[in-house]
Amino acid sequence: MVKRLKAVWRPALFFLVCLTIGLLINMPVKLVLNQVQIPDNLKISRLQGTLFSGEVGELGIGQLRINQLTYGIDLSCLLTAAVCYQLAFEGGRVKAGFEPISQTIKLSQLDAELPIQQLAAFGNQLLVSPSGSLRVESDVITIKQGKVVEFEALTSWTDAGIIGEDFNLGDYQLEITKDSSLYRLILQDKDAMLDIDGEGKLSSDGNYSLNINIQARAGLDSGIKNALELVAKKKGLNQYFVRRSGQLDSKISSYLFFDLN
Repeated sequence: MVKRLKAVWRPALFFLVCLTIGLLINMPVKLVLNQVQIPDNLKISRLQGTLFSGEVGELGIGQLRINQLTYGIDLSCLLTAAVCYQLAFEGGRVKAGFEPISQTIKLSQLDAELPIQQLAAFGNQLLVSPSGSLRVESDVITIKQGKVVEFEALTSWTDAGIIGEDFNLGDYQLEITKDSSLYRLILQDKDAMLDIDGEGKLSSDGNYSLNINIQARAGLDSGIKNALELVAKKKGLNQYFVRRSGQLDSKISSYLFFDLN
């Protein structure tokens, strides 16, 4: 009798486990999100798919908009008690992992083109409206309980210019790291028309300071000089500097360093 029960029990248990896993994998992701409290500044539209894979028409994180996002589960993370997805979207890709016990989100393998037009929308705050291409790369972004606690990224600005002006300033890069409650910024040129050496600090409450030295090449176009004098002070022949501190506009702050609360 016992042997017969074991013979029935084992395959029945295996069937139930497989059935449960199958139901979870194929469960519509909308049903799961209905049970989760989504942060106010996180907007999801046109969501389709299951917990295993699917797509989002548009994902809004503060002022940032990500279009045509597809996701697929990465089973390798299950060994570390985390749930990971490979995400691909218009202009880039990233690996996102979630650790339920510590309520921690980890982003890695980020490689994305940022729409310069969205930064141009903040032209009144930036004094000028930038043009060109922005590319962001990062392997370390950690968000714990809705706050960014670890951040390392390299942003490249290629074919830099100003909307409405017909000139190309070349390529520049911005290194961003987070140390305690401060973001530290290092700005440099990449053999561009403007020799730039700068640094800055940005706190989580939006307070910032900038210290940037600019050396322009001889024979610089007058239009570029006029644009430079809008954002920098002249200190010598073809030499400029920026010394600025204050409170960053909340829209720009949420765009650059979003918090999920």
